[in-house]
Amino acid sequence: MTTRTAPAPRIVQLTENQLIKSAVAPPLPWWSFLGAAMLLTAVLYLPSLQNGLTNWDDTEYLTANPLLDFSKTPFAAYFTTVVSGNLHPLTMLSLSLDAALGGSLVRQVHTTSLLLHVLNVGLTFGLAWQLSGGRRLVSFLVAVWFGIHPMHVESVAWVAERKDVLYGFFFLLSLISYWQFLATRRGLFVVLSLLTGVLANGAKPAAVILPVVLVLLTFWHDKKLTMNQLMPVLPFVAMSAFFAWQTLQAQTAAAAINNDFSLPERLQLGGYALVNYVLKAVWPVGLSALYGRPGPGGAFPAIFLVYTVISGLGLAGLALLYRRANGWFFGLSFFVINLLLTLQVVKVMGSAAYADRYTYLAYTGLFFAAALTLDSLRQCTWKRLALGLAGLFTVGLAWQTVAHTAVWKNSETLWTDVLKTQPFSATAYSNRALYYEQNDRLPEALADYSVAVQADPRPLYRANRAYLLTRLDRPAEAEADADFLLAQDPANTLALTIKGTALVKKNQPTAALTYLKQAYALDSTYLNAVANLGSAYFTDKQYAEAAHFYRKALRLSPNNPLFLTNLGAAYLQNKQYAEAAATCQQAILAQPQNGQAHLFACYALHKTGHRDQARQMATRARQLGQTLDPRVALAL
Repeated sequence: MTTRTAPAPRIVQLTENQLIKSAVAPPLPWWSFLGAAMLLTAVLYLPSLQNGLTNWDDTEYLTANPLLDFSKTPFAAYFTTVVSGNLHPLTMLSLSLDAALGGSLVRQVHTTSLLLHVLNVGLTFGLAWQLSGGRRLVSFLVAVWFGIHPMHVESVAWVAERKDVLYGFFFLLSLISYWQFLATRRGLFVVLSLLTGVLANGAKPAAVILPVVLVLLTFWHDKKLTMNQLMPVLPFVAMSAFFAWQTLQAQTAAAAINNDFSLPERLQLGGYALVNYVLKAVWPVGLSALYGRPGPGGAFPAIFLVYTVISGLGLAGLALLYRRANGWFFGLSFFVINLLLTLQVVKVMGSAAYADRYTYLAYTGLFFAAALTLDSLRQCTWKRLALGLAGLFTVGLAWQTVAHTAVWKNSETLWTDVLKTQPFSATAYSNRALYYEQNDRLPEALADYSVAVQADPRPLYRANRAYLLTRLDRPAEAEADADFLLAQDPANTLALTIKGTALVKKNQPTAALTYLKQAYALDSTYLNAVANLGSAYFTDKQYAEAAHFYRKALRLSPNNPLFLTNLGAAYLQNKQYAEAAATCQQAILAQPQNGQAHLFACYALHKTGHRDQARQMATRARQLGQTLDPRVALAL
C-alpha cells in the first residue's frame, strides 16, 4: 500500500489593502452613522436653548407679530400678511403653533428650530445616500458637516431665521422624493415632491430655485438631459413662477428692494460673496451677522473686483469639471444654484455684502463633492491622511459652532461680536445702543449712538440719539439734533416730536405744542407724538386736553403704566378725583412698583374722603421712595 504525501500548503501573499480589510470588523449599519450625525448636532446646539431674543427682526417675527395668536388671527391672514418684507405663511403658522404650546415662548421657538435642524441633518444624510449610491462614509460626512458647520448657526440660533430650517426641511424632502421618482418612475413621488416644494415656498421664497436643482438631480441620475427627461419639472416651474411673482409684489410693497446699484456693481457684489462663501466653507473664521459693503455711490475696494474675476474663472472652469470630475461638477453646481438668488446680481437686498444663512442648503453640494472624493481614494496612505484631516476639520467646526452659538444669546453679545469684524458699523452701534437703552444702561447707549452718528450721517442714527437725550433730561442737545434733522426735512415726524419734547423739558409748552401738533397732523398714530402732546398740554396747565391725548395714547398702547399714571395726574389736576383714583389704581395693577401712581392715588382718595385707603397708598408710596405733601400727611 502506497502512502501519498500531503501537498505543501499554498502560501498566498496578501496585499496591504487585503490585510487591512481582513483585520477590520464588519461595517457598522447605516443607521448608526445617521444617529451619530444627528446626536452630535443636537448636543452641540443644546446651548442655543438658553438664548434669548435679539433686536434684529426678532421683534417683527415674535413679540410684535400680529399673526402669533391663533385665536385672534383669521386663517387667511397668514397668506396675505407681509412680515419683514416677505410673505411666508408656513413660517408664521409654525411660530403661532409655538405660541399655542404655552410655556416660555422664546425657549419653545429655539427648541422647535433645533428640532427642525436635527431633522434636516437626517434628511441630508438621506439625500447624500441617494446621490452616492448608498455610501455610508459619504452620507455621514455630508450630514455631519451640514449639521455642525458654524456658517449654519445663524439659521438655527436666530429666531427670525425659523424660515431657513423650515424651508430646508421641505426642500430636502422634495429633492429626496424627486430622486425616488427618477429611480422608480412612479408618479406618486412627483406629486410628493411638488407638494413639499409648495410647502418649502410657503416657508421661504428662496425655494423658487427648486426646479433648477431638480434639473441638476436629473442630470446626476441619468448622466444626460433630454426634453422628455425635463417634462416632469414643468409643474415645478409653474409653481416657482407663481411664488416668485408673489414675493416680488410683497418686497416691492415693503420697499425691500434696493435699486441704487448698477449692474457692474451688482456683479462685484455677487463675485465677492461667492468667493467668501467658498473660503468660509473651508476656513470659517471671522464670522459675523453683518458683513459690510460699500454704500450706493461709494467706491468699491479692489478686492471686490479681484474676487469677481476669480468667481468668473471658477464658473468657467465648471465646463472642464463636467468632463473630468462629475462629482465636483455636480457639487459646485448645486452650491452655485442654491446661492444664485442671494448673490445680489439681479436685485440688491438689505445692507450686507453676503450672509451666513444663505449657505444653509448650498453648502450641501460642496460637502458632497469633498466627501465623495475622500471616499473614492484607493491608495491606503492617502485615504488615512484624508480621513485624519477630515476628523480635524470636523473637530474645528464643532468648536467654532459652540462658540458662535453663544454670540446669539442677546442683542449685546450679537452686536459686540459684529463690531469685532465691522468696527465702523453704524448699524451695530445703533442696535447695541437700543439694547442698552431698553435695559436702562443709558450712558452706554448714548456713547454707542454718538459713534453711530459719527460713522453714518443718515437721519435714523441722529434721531435715536436725540430721543435718548430727551430721556436723559438733556433737552438742549436733543433740540440741536432735532434742528439738524429738520433742516434736512421739515416734515420729519420724528424730528418734530423730539423738538417738541425737548421744549417741554425746557418748560416751553407753548412752543412745544407748535411742533407736536405738526407731528400729530402728519401721523396721528405715532405714539410718542400723541403722548408728548399730553405732556405739553399738562405743562401748559390745559389738563382736560392733556387727559384727552393721554387717553389716545392708551388706545395705541393699552395698559401702559406711564400713560395711566400721567392720565391720573391730569385728572387729579383737573379735580376729577374719582377718575384719578381709578386710573392710578389701574396703573398700580399694571406696575405694582409704580411709586408715583401710589402717590397720586393717595391724593385722589384723600380728596374723595377715602382716608383709610389713602393712608395705605401713602405708606406704600413712601416705601417706594416718594415724598408725601406735608399738608396731606398731616390730614391723614
